Amino acid sequence: MFMYVFTNLLAFAVVILFSNATGSETIADLAGLSRRSPFLALMMTLALLSLAGVPPAAGFVGKFFLFRAAVQSNLTWLALFGILNSLIALYYYLVVIKVMYVGRSEDEDKPIPVSRTYTWAMGITAIAIILIGTVAVQAVFTWAVQSAQSLFPPI
Repeated sequence: MFMYVFTNLLAFAVVILFSNATGSETIADLAGLSRRSPFLALMMTLALLSLAGVPPAAGFVGKFFLFRAAVQSNLTWLALFGILNSLIALYYYLVVIKVMYVGRSEDEDKPIPVSRTYTWAMGITAIAIILIGTVAVQAVFTWAVQSAQSLFPPI
């Protein structure tokens, strides 16, 4: 859950900024975002790859622990079903990334302004996503286990 909070904050921040600047929320209108606002395109790419579970983003760690728990609980079929669904989702996330970087738009010459506050907020969130997916994974996992144990003490 911790990882999904940061990932969704980043994705929705990009969508909100884009929507406020363009008045649109459709995927097709994201065409050329990498030329209009390379920073927004990079942040959305990181969020989508994290949601897809691609390392080194935090989403990979979340999915890894989830699927590992399913396998350890003798629910291998459920883990395989989850992995299959993750691969299907990855395809759709990659389509959005392709639209942002390869697609062309009539509005490519109109940059999307990003305030300093949004830049800092998205930058910190992006760093958290990378840190949780790499060096901070053990600290977050330990914290989550301790929190769960306090909710469900041994009998």
